[in-house]
Amino acid sequence: LILGLRYMSDVDVALDTRTGGVRVGVRRLTFTGRLCIVLRPVLQQFPVLGGVNIFFPVLPHIALEFTGLAALGHFPGVEQMIKNTVDDWLKNSLVLPNSKSIFLSQEGATDPIEC
Repeated sequence: LILGLRYMSDVDVALDTRTGGVRVGVRRLTFTGRLCIVLRPVLQQFPVLGGVNIFFPVLPHIALEFTGLAALGHFPGVEQMIKNTVDDWLKNSLVLPNSKSIFLSQEGATDPIEC
């Protein structure tokens, strides 16, 4: 399965840093990309699928709008540093050649790349 994802949300997440009322947060999150889901192997008995493997073939686009002290992220250099950190985390976890495998059956357990 190949899913085109476009997620736009007013998440409004705020964290209190417990340092004199300073708050940081994210007001808006936008996520656009293509997610691949591989369902295999097919089994002859329940649970029917031996595993699920998920990955992005290319890095998805993520945009964050900050609030509070985190709004400092809009200063030159800081916003790019935050974006690079999020992108690096995603690249190292779910963008090919990396993927996430979930095994649904011991019988169907295979190499994650084959899953």
